[in-house]
Amino acid sequence: MTVRVPYLTAQTAQGQAKDVLEQLATRGIRMHIIEAMAHSQGSIRNVLRLGNSLIQYAKLSGRHRELSILWAAIELDSPYEWIQHERLARQIGVTDAELEALREHRLDAATFDESDRLVLAFTSSVIRRDVTDEQFAALEVVLGTESVVDLIVAISWWGGALPLVISALRVEPEAGESWAR
Repeated sequence: MTVRVPYLTAQTAQGQAKDVLEQLATRGIRMHIIEAMAHSQGSIRNVLRLGNSLIQYAKLSGRHRELSILWAAIELDSPYEWIQHERLARQIGVTDAELEALREHRLDAATFDESDRLVLAFTSSVIRRDVTDEQFAALEVVLGTESVVDLIVAISWWGGALPLVISALRVEPEAGESWAR
């Protein structure tokens, strides 16, 4: 399949998108998803702010966020999201055994603790739009209300909006990146 829009750069983008891509380039950041979404000049800055706020300011632990994103990538067959977030997950301590369990779709793997399993099951339920009151309450006891809401927003972002954009625009992984599943 062919990408539907060219990946923009700081040299080819216009307006706010140009500014955003210039800022990212100075930090050595180049991601096809951002370069494709840069065609939406008016939204690119705020689109990136949502993802950054979920990473930098949300109460939800990085571990639970990244496990949820990777689980959503498996559930939704979204290789781009897996590739981007496997690296982040490793940086915050997700182990090879845990990554393998996710790839094999083993929610009940012994490597996950009870809170991990609740987060993974909840992620599946949010994606399917069938969260039960019991499931929400159980997770709320473990994580707290703010973290549960953070989790829902994270799932909606990395398991909803971004996979739709990636699919519709046919965004490809960066050169040299592949999804070993």
